[in-house]
Order: sequence, then structure tokens, then C-alpha cells
Amino acid sequence: MGGAAGKAAGKVYDFGQRAQEATRKLQEMNDRIGKMSGLLHMVQTEGEIRDQLRSREQGDRTSSSARALMESDQANKDNQKEQTILLARIDNYFQSLENYLSAIANWPLDKISKQLNSLLPGDDAKGGTLAEAAQKLYEQIQQEEKDAQKRMNGK
Repeated sequence: MGGAAGKAAGKVYDFGQRAQEATRKLQEMNDRIGKMSGLLHMVQTEGEIRDQLRSREQGDRTSSSARALMESDQANKDNQKEQTILLARIDNYFQSLENYLSAIANWPLDKISKQLNSLLPGDDAKGGTLAEAAQKLYEQIQQEEKDAQKRMNGK
């Protein structure tokens, strides 16, 4: 709706909202008082019963449309099930591939990190001087180069 009719409908709605809020506040006050007054408690109980009956009627009268909504939602989910499974499987395989590529790319960095860690005192239980650690690193690098040469020559 537009124009004056829309503004009027908005005002009526706002009026209804304010009336509900004022009623809620008064009912809260009556609830506090009702704990001491038997007659007021009966009025509150009658109001609760009427609320329950209204809710039951609303539920009964909207149940067929709620069933149609539920059935259409379930049919939609059933139709999307295979697509959802396929996309999840594709995501899993791509993530696995990414993890393997990351492991391959990080392999040299891991080797370098291990070598650098061996240079720092306290990396092993034996300890030792920095010169001993440097000598050990040099020997390990020499051995790695020999092993790589052997692999390249097919021996």
C-alpha cells in the first residue's frame, strides 16, 4: 500500500502494538497482586485458559497449510540431497589435494627448519657447543648432497 492508506495502516498497527505493551505491563502488575488475591487469581486463570483455547483454535485452523509448507520443504530438501552430497564430496577432495600440495611445498622448509633447530643449543639431550652443532650440520648437509646424487644417478 502506498500514500495515505499506508500511513493510516501503519498508525493503526502502531496503536495496536502500544495497546498490547500497555496490557502486558498491567497484566504483570496484576500477576504480582494476584498472588495475594484469590479472585484476581481466578481472573488470571480464566485469561490463561482463553489464551490456550485461542492458540489451539489457531493451530487447528492453520494445521493444513502448515502441513503443506512442511511437505514442500521436505520435498525441496529431498531434491537437494544428492547435490549437497556431491558438493560436500568435491569440497573434501579439493581440501585433501590442497593439504597434500601444502605438505609437498613445506617439505623443504621442514628440512631447513630441522637443520636450523639442530644448530641451537638444547635441541637434543646431549647439548654441545655451537661449533659442534655447526660441524654436525655441515656433515648432515654433505650426507644429504651425497644421497641426492645417488638418487639422481639411480644408485
